Amino acid sequence: MKFLKYLILGFVVVFIVHFSAQTSVATGITENDLIDTETSDASEDIESSNESEDQDEVDMEVEEELEERRFNQDEEDSTSDDISNEETSNLDDETPVKKIEEHSDKEKDTPVKARVSLSQSTFQKGDRHASIPDLKIRLNRVGFSGITVTDYFGDYMEGKVKDFQAYYGISVNGRLDSATIQKLDQVYNSPFQLGKRHNDLEDIKRKLNQLGFSGITVTTYYGEYMEGKVKDFQRAYGLTVNGIVDEVSLNKLNAETAKTNFQVGDSHPNISHIKVKLNRVGFSGILVTNNYGDYTADRVRDFQRYYGLSATGRTDDATIQKLDEVYSSPFQLNKRHNDIKDIKQKLNQLGFGGITVTDLYGSYMERQVKAFQRAHGLVVNGIVDGVTSAKLNAEISKTNFSIGDRHPNISEIKKKLNRVGFSGILVTDYYGDYTAERVKDFQRYYGLSLTGRTDDATIQKLDEVYNSPFQLNRRHDDTRGIKEKLNQLGYGRITVTNLYGSYMESQVKGFQRDQGLVVNGIADSVTLAKLDSVYDSSKLIITYSDYNLSLAQALNIQMAITNPPPQTDLYRNDPAYVSSAYIQEIQLGTTDPSSNVIVRTSPTLISSTRRDSLSPRTVLKILGTVQGDQYSGSKTWYKVEYNGEVLYAHSKLVTKTTVEYRTTANLNVRARASDTSHVFGTLSNGSRVTVLEKTNNNWYRISYQAWRNATRADTQRYVDPTNNNDMQHLDLSSNMGATAAELNKFLEGKGILEGMGAAFVEASLTHNVNELYLISHALLETGQGRSTLANGIVVNGTTVYNMFGIGAGDSDPNGLGSREAYRLGWDTPEKAIVGGAKFIGDRYIHGAYQQNTLYKMRWNPMVMENTGVFGRQYATDIGWAVKQTANLQIMIDQLTDPRLKYDFVRYN
Repeated sequence: MKFLKYLILGFVVVFIVHFSAQTSVATGITENDLIDTETSDASEDIESSNESEDQDEVDMEVEEELEERRFNQDEEDSTSDDISNEETSNLDDETPVKKIEEHSDKEKDTPVKARVSLSQSTFQKGDRHASIPDLKIRLNRVGFSGITVTDYFGDYMEGKVKDFQAYYGISVNGRLDSATIQKLDQVYNSPFQLGKRHNDLEDIKRKLNQLGFSGITVTTYYGEYMEGKVKDFQRAYGLTVNGIVDEVSLNKLNAETAKTNFQVGDSHPNISHIKVKLNRVGFSGILVTNNYGDYTADRVRDFQRYYGLSATGRTDDATIQKLDEVYSSPFQLNKRHNDIKDIKQKLNQLGFGGITVTDLYGSYMERQVKAFQRAHGLVVNGIVDGVTSAKLNAEISKTNFSIGDRHPNISEIKKKLNRVGFSGILVTDYYGDYTAERVKDFQRYYGLSLTGRTDDATIQKLDEVYNSPFQLNRRHDDTRGIKEKLNQLGYGRITVTNLYGSYMESQVKGFQRDQGLVVNGIADSVTLAKLDSVYDSSKLIITYSDYNLSLAQALNIQMAITNPPPQTDLYRNDPAYVSSAYIQEIQLGTTDPSSNVIVRTSPTLISSTRRDSLSPRTVLKILGTVQGDQYSGSKTWYKVEYNGEVLYAHSKLVTKTTVEYRTTANLNVRARASDTSHVFGTLSNGSRVTVLEKTNNNWYRISYQAWRNATRADTQRYVDPTNNNDMQHLDLSSNMGATAAELNKFLEGKGILEGMGAAFVEASLTHNVNELYLISHALLETGQGRSTLANGIVVNGTTVYNMFGIGAGDSDPNGLGSREAYRLGWDTPEKAIVGGAKFIGDRYIHGAYQQNTLYKMRWNPMVMENTGVFGRQYATDIGWAVKQTANLQIMIDQLTDPRLKYDFVRYN
């Protein structure tokens, strides 16, 4: 009897569930009614196949469902008139009204709160639908199983859907939306499952066999044996076990068959191939198996060390790439290549000879290559790999020798040393003690390190002197200047032409002899420097400021500056790039130009969704398109942002205009479309960007400012005091003796500065600041004497002047600069010049940091030496000091007899 009771109750439950589903469609049950009813009659226990549920709970659910449906049907009937009235009233809210009225009947016929219908394509927890059983069957089939097949979408099913979405990389929301159903259909209908045929199955079977899931006959048919092997593969790699070669399984299969990165303890079929290659390229003795043991790791380390890779003992990408490169080298036995001829010639030249010069790499050549490798301590593999090639080239072009060496190139070095004045060396191919002593003499004379070895610097200087254009029978335009100076210094009667003749050579030798120089008759760098020194000795003073700081340390300090880093305009015309991953494209739009437009909280034409009425041509951000209630023949709405709120406006009432680009994070601007290229600067989060071009690798070329972060190499070029114009080391604390008349020539046509030569002379003498520097600085700051600040601004009834931009901050240069001039009493141009000189002298040239040259003003080496960090610097432009020298040099060249004093910076 108890069994019969349960059987009858089961039929009742099925009947009621079926009747309820039909009623929900026929009577228009609201969304809340449907959710409440289905939540109460279909719980997680049903979804989880818990069939031991107590019968009393089933009876109670049936009674509650019937009671609730009767209540909700009554409530629906009582509110239907209100819904129609509410929707009719919405007609007054839309613009234009006439268009809305044409669709008002359709709006009345649409239930306001209905969500689930038999035709819907998206399902979520709480839904009941005839399509759900089929979807459950598919989920069970593709490995997300344990779901009881009913028409109800419960908690357990939601969890399985989330698992499915996470596994296949779909947005995890627990709903069977279109993307999820599409992926489910794709996997369920995969051609790579039991009973199917596909040409690609042959490749899949080969890969499974290769990885040890073997014994599969390679055909285009997917049989039971293959299915079992696929499941074994999925189980072995922690995949969903469904016997289907879905995209996850296929990707894993491809990754494993292509795998080359191994370490101790690994076992893989590809390891045997790697061992074969290592044995071939000279790192031999490895037993060829699938296991990666300690000995294999040691041989891999040997390989890595030999080819300059990180010695990890693992076959990382760089190691495999190098191994394949050597293993597949065109320079090995039985290969042909045009470059093989050159290799054979070099081997013959170095004594590994007798090789016929052709493009074929034969067995005799292989023996000679092995002999070369053995002689130079290389890995003996008979392959001309990168190491062997480098050693071969180095031996051919070798110039670095020391005592005891023997090489054909040594005789050539000895000939050159004899020629440039370090003579008496017997010319042989042996490098003995006397040769080493003469090399030291050469190094000492030209200021090189005294090693006695022919290192790169020594060979470079030797070639420079040996090939000098200023020696017998050579022609050069600068030879004229050398002759003129020699004539003026008493080594005269030389005809001034561009030919370096025998008489000039004799006079040069006489000058060298008189000055205690090496007598070689060549006007080398030492001779020319001495010639200039003697010629200018009465007009030139040179001093040095030595700092206990290396150039590298100074450069490191400058490159550590971050606010801002060293700047330059060298790249102002270069392209600039940002990653498109951090750029948001914002589509802008404007509302109807002739009437107000209503924006709503959802794309529905009911009064409760009305949010605001926007005036014509209001600018909106268009976030996307959605489908909603029909208006003017279209159901397309725009999802928009207005005043920071996400709203909806019909597409017929909004016109798309421009696209705006903004950063979504603090974003580096780079020199190339690569995240490893130089950083020009940074755009802050939310910055507006002008995009000039979209590249094909997810970067944007943008418009960017002229001033950009300088590279380390470019910064070093200016930090190095031995580079660039010597004028940057002109001592600015000394007067050059220029007259007011000479200075006025430079100031002609320079606006307010014209005729102010006497004021600059007074400023220079009073405050010990170089007068030409003051003029150069003033011309730069005043725009050639024409700036508003220089020509006078009235402050509190007094016209004041500022010739050096002192106090003129970037935010308001004229206002701030004029107020500073008023405070300092600069009510005439002369006072502004003299007073500005005092400011520059006190603050920089004679201040605590002794920044008495343009170089020191820019880089402040004293602070770097004392503190290890940067100090007060006049500019952020790395080229500032050099840029100031152009006017100085022009003016100095026009002075009659200037007194020049230089203070050169020297780092240790």
